[in-house]
Amino acid sequence: MRRLFALLPLLVACSTPTTPPVASPPVDVPDPGPTLTPELADPTVTVEGVSPGDDFSGLADLPCATGADSCAALGPYLGESCCAYGDSVVAISTANASEAVDLETDGEHVWACGGFGVRISDISDPNAPVSVGSVGGRCQRIGVGPLRDDGARIFWLSHHGDGWIPTPNLITYHLSADDAVTVIDTIEDPEVNFEGLLEHDGFLFVAAHAAGLRVYTYDADGVPTFVHSIVEGFDNASKMAVHGDRLYVTDDDELIVVDITDPTAAAIVGSPLTSGAPRDVAVEGDRIFVAVGARGVDVFDVGPDGALVEVTNLPSDGSSQAVSTSDGVLAVADWSHASMYDVATLVRVGTERTRTFPFFEQDLGIVMTGDVAIVAEWEGMHLLRYAPGYVAPDLFVTDELLGFDAAEASTRTLDLRNRGPLDLVVSSMGVSDDAFTLSDTGLVVPAYDERSVDVTYAPPPPSGSAQTLRIISNDVDATDNPLQIPLHAIDSAGLDVGDSIDYEAFEFLGGEALEGKVVVLAYFALF
Repeated sequence: MRRLFALLPLLVACSTPTTPPVASPPVDVPDPGPTLTPELADPTVTVEGVSPGDDFSGLADLPCATGADSCAALGPYLGESCCAYGDSVVAISTANASEAVDLETDGEHVWACGGFGVRISDISDPNAPVSVGSVGGRCQRIGVGPLRDDGARIFWLSHHGDGWIPTPNLITYHLSADDAVTVIDTIEDPEVNFEGLLEHDGFLFVAAHAAGLRVYTYDADGVPTFVHSIVEGFDNASKMAVHGDRLYVTDDDELIVVDITDPTAAAIVGSPLTSGAPRDVAVEGDRIFVAVGARGVDVFDVGPDGALVEVTNLPSDGSSQAVSTSDGVLAVADWSHASMYDVATLVRVGTERTRTFPFFEQDLGIVMTGDVAIVAEWEGMHLLRYAPGYVAPDLFVTDELLGFDAAEASTRTLDLRNRGPLDLVVSSMGVSDDAFTLSDTGLVVPAYDERSVDVTYAPPPPSGSAQTLRIISNDVDATDNPLQIPLHAIDSAGLDVGDSIDYEAFEFLGGEALEGKVVVLAYFALF
């Protein structure tokens, strides 16, 4: 049961730990192949007094255990593999964004869409993005079109309408060769909640919630002309991906499959259910990935007859909001972090946080180009680089904040999960005030396993600022070592579902005027 603190927001992410299947390690170390680019030459982060140990059984499932294409560029290799000890996903730079919820890229530029419009950055050098332009107002989704003969890039922005944008719109822009932004055309329609945008083969597809799927052609300037729609069969169309002559559209609790052999006569040919409400969809080869929030990522394969075959579900340690693929890697915006998976084996090969204590992360969008994943975090944009073949322990905690009632002694359990293929050595755990005590101050968490630590609070509460639990381990991510968990012991009115209201404590709700009435408390959240 979730407890609501009137003055203290609490974000909790949890899931069942993932245990990959066991496979036999290879006999020979494959040729590691070509040297990586200079900026990837040594992603290893060393932790004093820590080594990876001798047990490499957790490597068996990883691509670097069997394939030269996924080798680390530098040794020494671990066991009979081409895996090397180090960080596989590294934060390399940040770029301009604000209230970012969606991203698109053409490989040279990235568009970050959000509550304060679009921020455009040149990412020709991903290590040093350059802000080149912006569009004001509000933006929900982006669609990137072709280059014109004059070198200008066509792009479209959509918004489904809200209190700030009274009429839903679809707007056409040009980004010139010298990075100037020009408005070309605006379509406003109160009956069409414009949302997801996807350009394919000279057509612009628009997912429009209850208005279903709309198909447009466009002229040399990118100005759309409506040609076809499918309304029946859709309840809440929002995001799209294309595979051959099939378009995959996320809806309320299913993935709608549309035959677009002739886009002007597009028709629904399937609608497999998903395990949760779909947020996004991506395609790599014949494999389809659907982000379904707290339920993770649903995976489908395209069968010989074009029908989708359910493969598995990848559990989330947060809330999967967006997915993107490139060169055999799946990138997931998992709210509290970004995750990378090998598309073929579906093994998680790395994670990265974009923000660290005392900030809470909100990753809502992701797009991948080559080996670079770009993350739309609510307050900014972050570029990450994936380096195949590097492995390490990976610490994850199921609670980003532990709250206690200041007046009562109590104990909270914190689960420490190791998402990596090597043993996680927690060398030190400590709290910043004697009001809190720990059941353990050091432990070892085997690969793909978890251990629990009890955090006990006893009054009186600490004075001053919030306290912290610091965890030092051999996790190579700088944002996770040390990992800091806020500890709060405060006098705060709280309610559990079904509790009676103490009118004095909740006087701000209307006090005795509420007596005998049904009361609903709501709070804002994006996940």
